[in-house]
Amino acid sequence: MNPLIFSRNQYLKKDNIEVGCFISDKVNFHAHDFIELVYFDTDNVCHRVEDEYFTVNKGDIFLLNTGVSHTFSSNDPKTPEVSVYNCLFEPKALNDILTTGSDFVEVMYHRLFHNFVDGCPAKFIHLKRCVEVDFKELITKMVDEKQSKRPGWQSKLGAYLNLLLVDVLRIYNKQITDTPLEDTQKNIVDSMIEFMNSRLGEEVHVQMMADTFFFSPSYLNRVFKNQMQISILQYLRQLRMEEAGKLLLHTKKNVGEIASEVGYTDMKHFYRLFKSYYGMSPKDYRNKQT
Repeated sequence: MNPLIFSRNQYLKKDNIEVGCFISDKVNFHAHDFIELVYFDTDNVCHRVEDEYFTVNKGDIFLLNTGVSHTFSSNDPKTPEVSVYNCLFEPKALNDILTTGSDFVEVMYHRLFHNFVDGCPAKFIHLKRCVEVDFKELITKMVDEKQSKRPGWQSKLGAYLNLLLVDVLRIYNKQITDTPLEDTQKNIVDSMIEFMNSRLGEEVHVQMMADTFFFSPSYLNRVFKNQMQISILQYLRQLRMEEAGKLLLHTKKNVGEIASEVGYTDMKHFYRLFKSYYGMSPKDYRNKQT
């Protein structure tokens, strides 16, 4: 059975966050191009996620990544209707608490949607009867803000979403076998270095890596500097200069070709960086080594 596709234009419209409570005895098998948090307020429900089936109860939460298909229905014929609260949002709806937050929040948020440790993105997580946090109270406050639209309601909606997600991340952290933060940061830096090495001849900037690895630019800058003791830009220049030196020694390519191959179109800039790194011009470096 192919799932229906619910689009952000259909459900989020101009808002980055949509929240509500609904009761239904039938939900079509569907996927969506946004993230969905589902809080079940009914016991004994069958929740199908992709090809997995879960029996869920009041207080269970699912956080579903984009493109994940699901449906649910009651297991109890006497009470066919299922009551749920759901929150729909795009990642850009998250404010600084997630995009430039603590190491814990950055790493856990990343593992949640784009698992960095084993390379397998998480499609969803299931939190069972989260009694340590009153998620229903938080979501109810969000529904109230959405419906009342009092002055500042959008800011409060975003703040409540962040509170909700940080609590989800904390509980999720307890459920997984954690990798030490230091090891995770080393994996991040190793992947950044591989990314730069594979694109020496292309335009490379921190935002590209942030988009690729799903971390904020400020976090990548901080982690890289802590691990390597130099900035990302300094390291990229070092890689390019070392590659330029190798090409000068081991090929007959002219300086312009080499500059282009390592990502520089401005020859004056390339000459200046090369001389700063090697203490001599490209021509002198090639002549001296031969």
